[in-house]
Amino acid sequence: MNPKEKPTTAPPLDGAAQTPTTGVTEKIEKVERCPLCGSRRLSLQFVAHDTLHGMPGEWGVVACSDCRLMWTSPRPTRETVASFYPEEYQPHGGHFAPASPGDRAPLLRRLAGRVLDPKEVVIPDPHRPRRVLEVGCGSGRVLAELADKGWDAHGLEPSAAAVATLRAHRDLPVRVGTIEETTYPSGSFDLIVASMVLEHLHDPIADVVKLRNWLCPGGHLTGSVPNCASWEFRFFGAEWFALQLPTHLFHFTPSTLTLLLEKAGFTHIRIHHQRNVSNLMIHFGRFLEKHRLPSAKIFLDYPTIGPRALRLVVRPAASVLAWSRQAGRISFVAKRSP
Repeated sequence: MNPKEKPTTAPPLDGAAQTPTTGVTEKIEKVERCPLCGSRRLSLQFVAHDTLHGMPGEWGVVACSDCRLMWTSPRPTRETVASFYPEEYQPHGGHFAPASPGDRAPLLRRLAGRVLDPKEVVIPDPHRPRRVLEVGCGSGRVLAELADKGWDAHGLEPSAAAVATLRAHRDLPVRVGTIEETTYPSGSFDLIVASMVLEHLHDPIADVVKLRNWLCPGGHLTGSVPNCASWEFRFFGAEWFALQLPTHLFHFTPSTLTLLLEKAGFTHIRIHHQRNVSNLMIHFGRFLEKHRLPSAKIFLDYPTIGPRALRLVVRPAASVLAWSRQAGRISFVAKRSP
């Protein structure tokens, strides 16, 4: 672990994390021991609000003084967390829009795609498609793309509404449920994809161990999380768009993510910094919106339907951030040990 790595420039606060606003106190719990190393030497980094939908509540971000893992405390309980996801939560209500399977890029475009790969979903050995499970598959964009590339694709998604959207377009085997409440036989999958999932888990070690058991020996787990070692987090702090309290329960850096995967029994862990500036586009769009300046919607829509010209313009900046290991989002690939 890099001893210079710090979760935030905001000074620690004294005392326990504040409780949320009146009316939701019966839905919360505090986490007073580090889930990763067991330490009770904790410090409150700051108190923040929901940066995604503006839902009520004040939520603390706590850091372990030993392993530097950060998490939300207080936080929603397992039984009540679903009530903190509004109907407009994008991964649940997003449109089904996979790439056309018949759209085969010319050789030059495919080569350019490798060089400029955003690393948002890293698939090890993509030329040998076998059996894959995507946990948190949402409305199915990535899952459908994997199926179109020859994978025997299965999905797991806690939102029944998102699964209904997927089933309205594709006949793919998808279960409604969480990792905790779902069972697959050991060794069921060659690959598990968990994009922007681990930060939502109440007990990430137990759940990632369960994912490991669902993999066959030598299988891979791949996914992504927001990067709290990035300059974005240091600059925006409690206002950082990717913080997304209280539904983001953990806040990882490359070091703490690697430690989690190692404790869950994974080896050959690789961290990729994404060529992705979606967080920054949202912040810029909100700045324009706040000051009633034009074009705010273009930047606010960037993560889902941003214009191709804008994506080309910001690509060099995204590449520089990834190269300097300061990207706001990171992807990982880990191998199940035998």
